[in-house]
Amino acid sequence: MFDRSISPEGACVSICNHRSRQAWIAYHKAREAHADAVDAWVNAGQQGEPPAEPEMPEARFYAGDPLICARDKATVRATLLDVDELMTLRLLHGDGYESRDQNERVSRSPEPSSPSPAHDDLNELLCWLRAQEDAYRTSQRWPTVPYRGESAPALTSSVAWLATHLDSILTHPDHAAEFAVGVLAWHRRIDVAAKSKPRRRTKSRLCPQCNLATLSQMDGEDRIECRNRDCGASRGGPVVMTVEEYDALDTMAAAS
Repeated sequence: MFDRSISPEGACVSICNHRSRQAWIAYHKAREAHADAVDAWVNAGQQGEPPAEPEMPEARFYAGDPLICARDKATVRATLLDVDELMTLRLLHGDGYESRDQNERVSRSPEPSSPSPAHDDLNELLCWLRAQEDAYRTSQRWPTVPYRGESAPALTSSVAWLATHLDSILTHPDHAAEFAVGVLAWHRRIDVAAKSKPRRRTKSRLCPQCNLATLSQMDGEDRIECRNRDCGASRGGPVVMTVEEYDALDTMAAAS
């Protein structure tokens, strides 16, 4: 939750003042530490100069309009609308890099991993958006959030409703800061998951050992492997080959 005591009256409560708020938070913590250091210095009967006071930050705060500045309002709107498209990419490519081989052992956690982390993200995002919409509806004494389903179309509907009422939400003293910061945080989270992590890409050639279309390659890796767990059961395991060996399959196919 946004702490208004960190910012001066009238300052924008969104992202443009984030660094300034952090600077003042660090300053207040330094003052507390300084007070403890001075007490320790006095109690120890030290001579000379006491510990130096921390320097006050020269952080500038941008004004809100009335709570969030016009630039941040535009950023939040664009980000909210982009969340819908980003989640589509997340669902499209999520299973590609997050699925594990069925024979792979994971010892870091006793809990079984989710079969679809991308859908888990979608459900969690939908719950957050519904909670935000419900809170705003309650503040306006409007009916509760209608049921919109549990999948990507529900996300589109939720984003559309919130975008329609965004100007009012971003001027509400109880909801503006939490909603703006939350949308931006969700956008960063989905963007990282949808675009920044490597994807597993299926190769066009059949596996030379099991004769199935199960060869694949992770982005950035120079090896290609068969994802069929039964491939080579009597030969020591599934096929693993280099890119050069895979390319040789094309040469052999062209020569035959």
